[in-house]
Amino acid sequence: MGFVGLYALCLPLEDETNVFAFFARILEDDPALGLPWILGFLIGSNICLFGFFLVLAGLKELPLKGSSRARTGFRMKMLGANVMAVMFWLIVVDDYSGQKHVAYLALPPVAWLGVALIRRGFRFDAISAAEVLSEDRRPPVVYLRSFRQDDDRLLPGVMRIFAFYVAMNFEQILTAILSPIGPVVAIGRPAEEVPELGAARMYFPNDEWREQIGAFMARARLVVIRMGTTDNVWWEIEEAIRTVDPTRLIVVAVESGKQRAQLLSRLGELLGRPLQEPQGRVPEWLMRALNLGFKGYEPPVFLAFSSRWEPRYERCGIRWGASALEHPAWPSIEYALRRILRTMGLNEHRRKSRGTAFALGLLLGWAGGHCFYLGQRRRGWTYLLLCWTMVPAFLSVRDTWRITLATREEFELRYPGFGAFPATARSV
Repeated sequence: MGFVGLYALCLPLEDETNVFAFFARILEDDPALGLPWILGFLIGSNICLFGFFLVLAGLKELPLKGSSRARTGFRMKMLGANVMAVMFWLIVVDDYSGQKHVAYLALPPVAWLGVALIRRGFRFDAISAAEVLSEDRRPPVVYLRSFRQDDDRLLPGVMRIFAFYVAMNFEQILTAILSPIGPVVAIGRPAEEVPELGAARMYFPNDEWREQIGAFMARARLVVIRMGTTDNVWWEIEEAIRTVDPTRLIVVAVESGKQRAQLLSRLGELLGRPLQEPQGRVPEWLMRALNLGFKGYEPPVFLAFSSRWEPRYERCGIRWGASALEHPAWPSIEYALRRILRTMGLNEHRRKSRGTAFALGLLLGWAGGHCFYLGQRRRGWTYLLLCWTMVPAFLSVRDTWRITLATREEFELRYPGFGAFPATARSV
């Protein structure tokens, strides 16, 4: 309904491609006609957004009717999307006002508010570790870190003030890469209202968390620890060295410079052997150029261990891939982790999302975007080569409709590679 309404409102545009310029022109020429037209456009846009977020909630099986928490997250996403729309209005106002580039000063705070609201809305969708472990009976992947490192977007120095432009944090990237191995769980910050995006959270009283973490590490298929400066993180590292099979442990250092060297030195003291990061494959001058001259950021380094605690380093370099659209560092992190997981016998393909398939079918279905994502390359190339006929556009609507209405079982039967995990892996 929203798309049909927007299409009808855009018919007067004819050959004019700038919708916002058309807004300003009709508002200036005939306010009595312009205001209802703009109001109709806003209503149509919100109907589209409402349907989009509603379908995503359905694909994720969120109980909007029975959960006030899910409804709160839905409202925050809608509000954030509308705040983001204000940015386009600011650009129009700036272009048609006498004071050029004044409205652009308001763009960063408006963008920050919009992205923050949308991200917080998705945080309300998170389910607890207890729910995840009850549905997925595989041994978990336990992720341990300092609470200070939550929502680290991997940005150097002063560029962290622009973190809201980066959609994903380090923990989300790790969770997406490691989820095919097992459900990724982590301890949540005490008394937090909503969990941070990433691993499924579990919460324990202050006098129980160490005992519970020890139990989880004992049953974990893989333990991943991000080094930090807090005493609790180092207790977890010492406990992992004492109780965890070294071939099931990965330690990651994201901090840079002297701090990274100090962390590696302290870890080496615990292991009884010196640890020194090897030189990366990327020349230092090139890394400085890629960091735009800012200090304080180096690619993360992962450490895996043999059965005799002999370390193996995998330093993230520069890699390119489609996942770079979600975060520039994603391809290099995934490549380094894949190399480690392959030696552990845990290299499994990354799960893909029904929500992503739906979004690609809706936005890029005319070019076969969803077909390529679903592994139907021949069909995708056919859509792309015939996109000028508009036939693939209509077929993509049918495909998107099928993705939306299919149950999880029907979807996984149609696309076997999307199954949550093999039946043989259900036992703990």
